Amino acid sequence: VKVQPERIEEMASKWLYQQGIEAQVAALGLPDAQLGERVALAIEGAPLSAESLAQLMDFLKNHLPPYFPPKNIGFLTQFPLTATGKTDKMRIKATWPEMD
Repeated sequence: VKVQPERIEEMASKWLYQQGIEAQVAALGLPDAQLGERVALAIEGAPLSAESLAQLMDFLKNHLPPYFPPKNIGFLTQFPLTATGKTDKMRIKATWPEMD
């Protein structure tokens, strides 16, 4: 099944915006022993409260196909950027164990 990271990012950004939170998001695949990869969501900025995380997950589950919502959410103070100024998902992926 092909997961579309841009749809996950769009919906997560929409929820954050509705909460008055301005933050960049990045959906990516992390290695998974059973599935090959699992969906993860990185959010730039301060971690959300447990209640806000639960609300975000509920929102994503209600607005995305069942296999789209992320299995993990992590936070980075600032996203690493590529030489062209885009979010460097490979570097986020490399630092994931530190984010969990």
